[in-house]
Order: sequence, then structure tokens, then C-alpha cells
Amino acid sequence: MKLPLDMTKDALKATIFLLLLTLFLFGVNIVFTSREVHDLQVAEFNAGKAAASVVQLCRDGNAHDRKQIVLWEKIIAISKPPPHETLEQRRNRLTETAAVLSYIHRLFAPANCSNLSVPVSVRNGR
Repeated sequence: MKLPLDMTKDALKATIFLLLLTLFLFGVNIVFTSREVHDLQVAEFNAGKAAASVVQLCRDGNAHDRKQIVLWEKIIAISKPPPHETLEQRRNRLTETAAVLSYIHRLFAPANCSNLSVPVSVRNGR
């Protein structure tokens, strides 16, 4: 058999080996690249779900806080003044009640859920 370009048998064997090795490594590269792309897509999908979960948790917290405000307002509304309350005592009680309600409204103020997101930078590997 005549070898192309006047190659020796060892040179031909080395060329075939290197060609097969190159094809094998190319295939391995494709497999790993496709796995990385898939993992990246899964990570981005999960990051989107996590961001949605954080916003939903914030909204649920706001709904709970609204219920707390309503509860405290009802408790204060049904509280009866002490018997034989003087005018000064009534003023003090109403002032303290207003202060408590103001504190409750500040304490259970709704959070701004519109600007929440999960700081995930999947592409940068952070």
C-alpha cells in the first residue's frame, strides 16, 4: 500500500491517532458544553422562581400586617373607659390611644414589594 505524501507507517499511525483523539475530545467538549448550557438554563429558571417567591412572601407579609392593624384597632375600639373617668383622664387616654395606634401603623406599615428581587448573577458565577 502506498502512503500519501510519502509518510512512514509510524507517521500515518500517529496522524490517525491524533485525528481520532481530536474527534473524541471534540465530542467530550460538546457533551460538557451542552450540560453547562442546560445547568445555566435551570439556574436562570430557578432564580426567576426565587424572585417570584420573595415578592409573594413580601405581599403575604403585608396582608398579615394589615390584619394586625385591623385587630389592634378593634381591640382599642372595644376597650371600655374606666368608670367615672374625668375629663383629664379621658384626654390622656385618647392621647395614649392615638400614640399606640400611630405606633401600630408605623410598625405594621406595608413593605414596598415592587422593587424586590433576588440578587443572582448566574452568568458571572456569583
